[in-house]
Formats: sequence, C-alpha cells, structure tokens
Amino acid sequence: ALLAPAHADVVIESIGADDRPTRVVIGKDVARIDRSGSDIHVLIDLERGQIFAVDDAQRYAMDMRSPMPSREEHGELNTEAVPPPAIAFERRRDGPVIAGFATVHYRVTVDGRHCFDEYLAPAALEKPAIKRFVETMAAGSRDDARRVLIQLTEPERLCEAAEDLIDDHYPRLGIPMRTLDAEAQLVHRVTRVALDEPHDAALLRVPADYEVLTRSQLMERTAPALDHDELLERQRNIERHMREHGGNPPPQQF
Repeated sequence: ALLAPAHADVVIESIGADDRPTRVVIGKDVARIDRSGSDIHVLIDLERGQIFAVDDAQRYAMDMRSPMPSREEHGELNTEAVPPPAIAFERRRDGPVIAGFATVHYRVTVDGRHCFDEYLAPAALEKPAIKRFVETMAAGSRDDARRVLIQLTEPERLCEAAEDLIDDHYPRLGIPMRTLDAEAQLVHRVTRVALDEPHDAALLRVPADYEVLTRSQLMERTAPALDHDELLERQRNIERHMREHGGNPPPQQF
C-alpha cells in the first residue's frame, strides 16, 4: 500500500453551497476527504506530501502532484512572464464561534477585487494534525498555466484563478470555518470538529490492488472517450473542492 495505516484523531465535517456534507478525517500521517454521494475520495500522505484522488468505481488512484497535461491548442505558456495577482487578507473584525472555534472575519481581495469573506479559526492550527493537514493542502498541486490563461483571457474569473494562491494564507491565519462569495452566498461551512475520534485505518490508505496513475496516464487511457478540456476540468474540480476543506467533485467517470 502507498499509505501507511494510521488511526485518525481529528474529524472535520462541513457542507457546501449544495448542502451536501463532506467529512475530513485527519490522522497522524494520513488524511482522507469524502463527499456524500461521490465515488471519488481524496487521500493525503501528510508525511510525504502526496495527494491521491481515489476512484472506487474504477479502482484507481490519480497522483494529484503529477504534472497537469497541457492544452495543445494553447502551446506552452510562459507563466513567469505574467506575475501572479496580489492576494490580500484584510482583517475586519472578530467573527462568530463556529463548531467550537472562535473565528476572525477577513475580506479577501485579488488585485483589489473583493472575492470572498473568510471566517478563519487560528486556534485550530494549535492542533498539530490540523496544521500539518492545512500545510500539505496549501502546498498541493499548482496549476500556473491555468491561472495565467484566465488572467490573460478571462479576467472576470480572477477570483477562481487565484484560489491556489489564497490557500497559501491558511497555514498562517487559520483554517476556513465559513466562506462566502462576493455576493455573500455560502461557499463552505464547517458544522462539526472532533479532536479525538478513532477511525478505521484501512480507510486511510490506497488499496493494494488499485492502479496508481499520473494525470497524463489517465488522459491517455480515457482518450478519446472524453473531450480533452472536459477531462482537465474534471481533474481541476478535485482541487477546487479540496480547497473547501471537504472536497471532492460530484460523482463522475473519467
């Protein structure tokens, strides 16, 4: 098995904009993210920094740290030529207590544009397992080519493009307990945090008989069954939902 057995001692439950529950189980060296109704879950090796999207229906694990396949029609983008947007977390006021943790309300802007309101819990980072989880997630796969492409062609989606960069602030400021978009619509809300809840170690590792595939290998296997851009977007959906601390995509077949 790729991931060593471990017993979890932290559970974080949350809901998203669609009211579907998500459960994050964090052990000493391994974490798992499940979303209700999905065949896909995410396993994170906190010791090695590995992240896998595990499809139980298709019996494979996709290495999410492997390079994102490029879009041939766009060629090779020079990501260094386009500087990343400026991310700012403006502290507004103390927020409410959410799932037992005091929060701080931040207004998040990207190049001066209001993107989100975040209610972050700094005290949650005092739990080593949570801090390690947040740090590993923040250091996860970075899709600079997508960010640059959006900056150049769809600046109205700048908030979405900058989500990877926004993540980098959580290990310093606190874990997101509630996130609202610029229209004050709910993106994510933590409903429960348990700091000592044993869990089945077998659920925290990739089954030995599952194939481990890179993004490119998965692309080659499924082509031409799925459109190239559609597959890339499905892969990116995994990262997008992971950022919400409970997050994998709705049920789907690669």
